[in-house]
Amino acid sequence: MKSRLVTVAFLASLALPHGPVTSQESAPRPALAIDLIERFGDTTQTLEDGVAYYSATGVLLVVRNEELTKGRWSARDDGTLCWELDGSEPDCTRFVMVGDIVHHGEGGLPVGQPDLVSGNLLAEAASAMAYANSAELFTPEETRAFLSGKTALRSAHGRLYYAPDQVLHTVWHGVRKQGTWSIDEHGGVCWHITGWGEQPCEYYFVGHNGTVWSRFRGLDQVAAEHVAGDRTEF
Repeated sequence: MKSRLVTVAFLASLALPHGPVTSQESAPRPALAIDLIERFGDTTQTLEDGVAYYSATGVLLVVRNEELTKGRWSARDDGTLCWELDGSEPDCTRFVMVGDIVHHGEGGLPVGQPDLVSGNLLAEAASAMAYANSAELFTPEETRAFLSGKTALRSAHGRLYYAPDQVLHTVWHGVRKQGTWSIDEHGGVCWHITGWGEQPCEYYFVGHNGTVWSRFRGLDQVAAEHVAGDRTEF
């Protein structure tokens, strides 16, 4: 069953590219079902093309391309977490554990952590929907003033510093890169970083509660915190 959903409120932890995990604190092991249930239950995950909520009772809500799809999720002792949407065949992703931290796994090796935050952050969507649809996006000048000389605290493991000369400094999962940022004619900020591939531009507007929101990958979300100066050093 699908229904139209335009606005999604969740923390601004975007699924930007991130490299292999280099932690040597403990050897990776396959995730057990109990590991995945404990870490995914009642959390919201940011995907590359949307967002998903895993209820503690196994209900799965996924938003992609402005549509909400409902289904079920389950975990297995072979390290896989599986989705079943609209009666389709299970779509499973493999995970491994490094210590008590869950990672995506390839060939038994960790290749990056899923972006998870506690709780159902889709719940705010209904109250914000009407306002977001009519909100005016920042102009190019407003976006430049909002970003220039500031660091976006994207998540616990990702930051971007917008230097006034339009050099972009990034750190993501301990990997540092440098590129440039620009603003398009509609006021969106665009990132140009070697290795990231083509990224959609991000747009800003003032939300119904007076806070700044962003529009990225077709979804609306509370904007990341932006602080003055280069704060890419953790």
